[in-house]
Amino acid sequence: MASKTFFFRENYSIKEMEERIFAEDFIKVFKGYAAYVSDGEDEEAEINKRNCYRGLIAACIGDESRLITEMERCFNVYGRKGDRLNVKLFVLEDFNFTLLDDIKNRMDDLVNNTRNIKEIDSLSQGLNDDIYLEATEVSSNKIDFKFKLEQVFINTDLPIPAEEIKTIHIECRLYINTGIVAVFNPHGTATHTKNVLSIIHLLFKGHSPRFYEVNLDEAQLIMINLRLNGQVSSPKFTSTKDELRIDIYGLNQGNQENPFVKFVGDSQLEIYELTMTAVIHNHNCTVKLNSDGKIQIETFVTPEVLDSIILDLDWVIFTKNYYNDYNEQLDAFIKQINRGSLEALRKRKIKRIVDEFENLITTHIQRNLILKELKLVTTIIFNIGIQLIDSDNFKHIPKETFENGNETVSRYNELTDALSKFMILNKGLNKSESDEKALYILSYLHSLVVESNGDGVKIIDSYEEWLKCQTQMSNSIQQTR
Repeated sequence: MASKTFFFRENYSIKEMEERIFAEDFIKVFKGYAAYVSDGEDEEAEINKRNCYRGLIAACIGDESRLITEMERCFNVYGRKGDRLNVKLFVLEDFNFTLLDDIKNRMDDLVNNTRNIKEIDSLSQGLNDDIYLEATEVSSNKIDFKFKLEQVFINTDLPIPAEEIKTIHIECRLYINTGIVAVFNPHGTATHTKNVLSIIHLLFKGHSPRFYEVNLDEAQLIMINLRLNGQVSSPKFTSTKDELRIDIYGLNQGNQENPFVKFVGDSQLEIYELTMTAVIHNHNCTVKLNSDGKIQIETFVTPEVLDSIILDLDWVIFTKNYYNDYNEQLDAFIKQINRGSLEALRKRKIKRIVDEFENLITTHIQRNLILKELKLVTTIIFNIGIQLIDSDNFKHIPKETFENGNETVSRYNELTDALSKFMILNKGLNKSESDEKALYILSYLHSLVVESNGDGVKIIDSYEEWLKCQTQMSNSIQQTR
């Protein structure tokens, strides 16, 4: 049986070509062959894909090359290229290396000379299986690897048990700019995956291979969906505290107001998996994205589809500071200012602050934020506020921002008080200064939301553009001194 592949597809079998051509197109090309399966002289065979395929095979008996040529001709025009996408994402830590000639030569040596990596001390750290690098494919910003693992096992199903070798193939795509690795491992174990990740890292860095699984929280999953312009169809929710899981199928504008859907969306349940429909690299895809970094598409797609997803996904992975849970941060802060406070009192305080945050966000925007979008925007805005304080960038917010939004933000007493006390404790400001700066920050956050019309992607883009301008201005001032 041919091993499954995703990054190293070279050709297609006749069976694969047939299943990847839609019936309508298959019939259009091969309808003339349906007559070959007629059971009677006067009976005309039904024109359907099955009869066309049977007729084509019957016409090509003894001439395999003709059958292949006919199928390839149709497949090249109408066939769906690629394979089903099912990868898990990892990140190589501190990966800031380039593909130097000696690394490329080393990879070529492993492939061309069929060297067992298990026997190479510099690449093998406690490997138990024989591992070979079968193929590589190098481009400007990514490298594909195809590994073959051989495991010796005793087959006890034989009349006389005997040792046999089980072969496993694992394919990886390393994105050089970020150190993200997409692993296609249809038959191997988590240990096999760790072994090949270690080898890849050691190829670039000769010691201390370190990597971690990509884990995505609810805010990141929703942000990725927004980046992909996806339409969510089936979110899955979980509660780690109660070990409760709820799946919602067929989510669309028509049932957003369903009481159960609204209850789940407004609850403390967290999304751990999103299924979304999106057009990616000219493919109509249904993408399943899991909190443990798995990406799945059940239709046939080319690796370029994964590349497009990664372009949007890596931005979210490496901007995690926008998605830190605000409930946990607020709880820690309230404990800091009110030592020994009861949990119930803290929860009520947090709810009042969050309610004001959400009210601030929904004021003056032109659309309704449904399901978890409001929570996402609240999370982003809260974290930007904390970043402004931690980095001292709140000092650069122009006075005009507050003057324009004074009437809107001045009524949010809980929010103003929380930000003010945060600056008193962490920035050493007096109450008068911190109260003023808190209002400036709220005005700026509100302006970000209004200008973006509640779009989380645009909020972060606008904020980072503002940060870039502040950095450039600061550098210019330093250069003129």
